[in-house]
Amino acid sequence: MNQTIIAPQEASRRRRLVYASCQGVLSEKDSLTMVALCDSNFSQVETFTPFRFFKEAQTRFNLSATLVKTLMQRFNESQQISLDQLVDPTPSAMSASMPAGGPGSIAGYNDGTKTAEQIVFEQLVARLFSYLQLQQQPNVKNYLSGVLSKSKMPQAAKTVLVDSLQVGVFSPSAQKLASPEMIAVLDVLYSSYCELYGPVQADQIFSSIMSEVEMNVPEARQYSPRQFL
Repeated sequence: MNQTIIAPQEASRRRRLVYASCQGVLSEKDSLTMVALCDSNFSQVETFTPFRFFKEAQTRFNLSATLVKTLMQRFNESQQISLDQLVDPTPSAMSASMPAGGPGSIAGYNDGTKTAEQIVFEQLVARLFSYLQLQQQPNVKNYLSGVLSKSKMPQAAKTVLVDSLQVGVFSPSAQKLASPEMIAVLDVLYSSYCELYGPVQADQIFSSIMSEVEMNVPEARQYSPRQFL
């Protein structure tokens, strides 16, 4: 790759677009790992194309072809959004997401430590959080905060939601949730969606997001997201 001097504004633009393309598809940690790859290998490439970047990510992290296609599509869609509306991840957040020695593996795709159920759950909840646009809608964030403060759901499930609510995007727990705890998370989100959008639209949103997970997450062939219903 030819190296050149890229203005800080252009490097920021690339980070923002990569981060936006990963939100709702990958976990927060994995999204930041992708941004770290962009900064380390593509920040000084004169001509940046999503095809080259995501193909490099596919090779490094063993991503599925379907996932890469989805990420590239979301990258192109993000280019239609004003840059000042896209988040530029802070260097400290990116550094915290990376294991020693540089970008690590994308969780759930090649590290072998997560079950299909866990991966599908995380991808489903990440999309549900992304749809809420918590960073742009503080009223929704405040509403969910109130719901969680009164909820009697299992503590492990509540902790995942509270931590995710604080950063505005889904942040998977390092501790694997049991099946009943995963269902509790989705029950609270579904109830909240019903309050926010009405039961009919909530059903439509959930069905659409589940279909997206079924199509784009390879592990959904082993564990359908509809099994959480």
